[in-house]
Amino acid sequence: MSGQFVIQDLDESLIFNVLVAANGYIAVIKTEVDPDKKDPLELKLANVKKGLPEDHLMTGTVVDQRGKPVFGAQVFIDGATQGGRTWGGRVQKVDKVAITNESGEFLLTSQEAFEQWSLTVSAAGFVNTSTKHLDIGDKKHKIQLDPGSTVVGKVENQNGKPVANLQVGICQTDRGSDQFVGEYVIATDQNGRFEFNSVLSNSEFTIYSKLVNEDEIGMFEIEAFDSSKSETTKDLGVFKVDQAAICTIKGRLVLTDGKPLPSGMRMLASRENAWDSQNVDITEDGTFEIRGLAPNEDYSFSVRLKGYRLSTKHNKLQQTQAWQLSKYVEGDVKMLEIFMEPEPKIDSAK
Repeated sequence: MSGQFVIQDLDESLIFNVLVAANGYIAVIKTEVDPDKKDPLELKLANVKKGLPEDHLMTGTVVDQRGKPVFGAQVFIDGATQGGRTWGGRVQKVDKVAITNESGEFLLTSQEAFEQWSLTVSAAGFVNTSTKHLDIGDKKHKIQLDPGSTVVGKVENQNGKPVANLQVGICQTDRGSDQFVGEYVIATDQNGRFEFNSVLSNSEFTIYSKLVNEDEIGMFEIEAFDSSKSETTKDLGVFKVDQAAICTIKGRLVLTDGKPLPSGMRMLASRENAWDSQNVDITEDGTFEIRGLAPNEDYSFSVRLKGYRLSTKHNKLQQTQAWQLSKYVEGDVKMLEIFMEPEPKIDSAK
């Protein structure tokens, strides 16, 4: 066998991730693959080492709600306990991903000894599932996936006509939940309809139209809802967008010591009640413009510059973090000034 493969009919304007897996080998992910490049993609699979100590591996099975194995599920390590220290996030010297086989089985290995791993499991047609602090060793863990619920609705303009190609997002209201699954995003079809699948069931969500930058189609008001039970559908009805309600913030970033700003600075504008944000360029003279905002919402503005901090003396906005300000936006803002001051020098002699 030559190992050659061809993936056809890809959109050459998009960038892809390519994942390759086979029984007895460590799965490999190649990110940011450009189909427009004509050079063949070469991926090398390493054999799973035999005879690994128990504290270097984890085995398990992924099943559905009826106990049947889930083939092709992706299993990631996103937290660990090692030497009595526990953390969440990236873990070094472990397999990047494992893929379940026809029996739903997976194997993860590491180059160092660990006591526990936390996992995230994802599969088409199921809700992403997080498991915390699973013991390393020969114990076979069973992870059950839920198909979740379906959420549907429709978007219309003020004249009752369907709005197509509007980006709609939903996110759990409680972002600190142990079962936080992140944001779902989809565009409305030509009939203005949207359909979210594999939504975490029996949970409170917020639905919103995404911040727009170029095609200012319109926005509808944020709304909270409860998702239905697993394998059922929740119809949210019709949402009305109002293009005239979209607002813009113009402003200026000022250094209190009068020094010029470096080139390439950016600001992050985020909605407090939606999992939504946009990065905004700041020119060298400090001016910026944030377009396509929904009115009557709380926003946060985050900006960082080495050697400077937000000025509590000059800024009139509420400071929520060392680098972040907050403001309730009712409509257009003609001039939002944000001040940064030099960080105080620390006297090393003291």
